[in-house]
Amino acid sequence: MIGTMRSASLAEDMFSNQATEQFRDMQDAKMADAMAGNSKFGIADLLLKQFEGGS
Repeated sequence: MIGTMRSASLAEDMFSNQATEQFRDMQDAKMADAMAGNSKFGIADLLLKQFEGGS
């Protein structure tokens, strides 16, 4: 999801090269891990309700 958001940039990055793209990928992965460890999103609860048939 984070990588998709980043790929939707409106301007060309003048500092873009393979090294910076690799660093951004690692940064995105770390951010995704941090977001997954945070229970404030409530996505898991919503999925459980959906699978349990709750509304």
